Amino acid sequence: MNVARVILLVVGLFGLLLIVLGLLSLGQGGNIPFIGRAFGGWFLAIVGLFIAGSGFVGFSRMKN
Repeated sequence: MNVARVILLVVGLFGLLLIVLGLLSLGQGGNIPFIGRAFGGWFLAIVGLFIAGSGFVGFSRMKN
């Protein structure tokens, strides 16, 4: 596994983390758990979806 694949995998995992934090903040009035900042939950989840999608697609399409 080369460095680019590892970076894309980490980007995909970061996107999943953003999705989870965005969905958890929906029940708390936009307050992101573990961080304490008020931010739009749906916005964070949608941005996380794009980041996770691009990271995992890049990871799967990258040649060894």
